[in-house]
Amino acid sequence: MARVTIKEIAERAGVSKTAVSFAFNDPSRLSKATAERILQVARELGYAPHPIARSLSTRRTSVIGVLVPQDVATMLENPFF
Repeated sequence: MARVTIKEIAERAGVSKTAVSFAFNDPSRLSKATAERILQVARELGYAPHPIARSLSTRRTSVIGVLVPQDVATMLENPFF
């Protein structure tokens, strides 16, 4: 099954893609009724934001990388390292 897009939500709710984006990110820019209608349609369609697309638009991944030496025993000898 293909992922639900904001375009599909917009078409089903009878609004623009911009309005759908506002409903998720800044609902104060829409009337309460419109925002609720958009969110209801999104729930009905099973919409979930795509994490990679979100990270591209926000320029943040929320991922932390950790480098560990091959000899893990050496690292574990000093708990403050």
